[in-house]
Amino acid sequence: MIKFPHTLGTSSAINTIGNGTEHLYLAGLSENNTSEASCSGALIAPTWLLTLAECAPMAKWATIGSKCASGEDDSELIEVVRQVLDPDYTVSVTPYHELAMLELKTPSKYTPVNISWDSYLDTSTLWVRGFDTSTMNKTLVETTAKLWGFDECDKFYSGHPGYERTLHGSMQCLREIQCQQNRGSAVMVDVNGTSQLIGLTYWQSQNNSIAPAVYILVTAGEAFIQSPLSSCVDYSSLRLWSNLNSTAYGPIEFAHHHLPFNVSTCSLLD
Repeated sequence: MIKFPHTLGTSSAINTIGNGTEHLYLAGLSENNTSEASCSGALIAPTWLLTLAECAPMAKWATIGSKCASGEDDSELIEVVRQVLDPDYTVSVTPYHELAMLELKTPSKYTPVNISWDSYLDTSTLWVRGFDTSTMNKTLVETTAKLWGFDECDKFYSGHPGYERTLHGSMQCLREIQCQQNRGSAVMVDVNGTSQLIGLTYWQSQNNSIAPAVYILVTAGEAFIQSPLSSCVDYSSLRLWSNLNSTAYGPIEFAHHHLPFNVSTCSLLD
């Protein structure tokens, strides 16, 4: 099994401009070593990142420890050598088991994030941390959000013209989110003063005040994340991309939900 450190998450879940708190487990994912990140992920072990399955084919490089999507001099740029999808992942308008793990060529020097496998009450206050798509350099930001009950959120999306989406059990919703961030941004909860990862952002509307954001629960992939990689991958199913020099992404067609660019009100993470 992948070993997860038990002394992680030393930073507070509450972060304001200029407080010196850093969240260096956040990673920007790109197709080459010169482009800015188009997806995000979280460092969950020294050589492993957790991200969305639809981000995996283009995730050939990871920038870790940067405050912007294009990277900084003091951040890490590490090649991704293996992309592994949850073996139960299905490609459809509403994908199931939408998680992937990325193996890094070398271990990151940064501390991985804690993962929470617990459930949380509706209306719990969460933090969303990722790269702001409304700024030119996609600055690393955070925003608070409220957890919204699945039934209520599902009713919203099934009954609002123009916002129709099909939700399933591995998805949860956030309301009162204040900024647009890359897909795969970290959804965090504060547990006794420690930030813990509970999900990755999947979809956001142009109008956050009306339509709730959707994220993927890490608990939905607990067995996949903690299983030996050799047993959680069906090699005959082509769910493993090991040839990173290939110009093709493989046989699976991915639906990309690009987050729109608009004005946001987020707190800078420094």
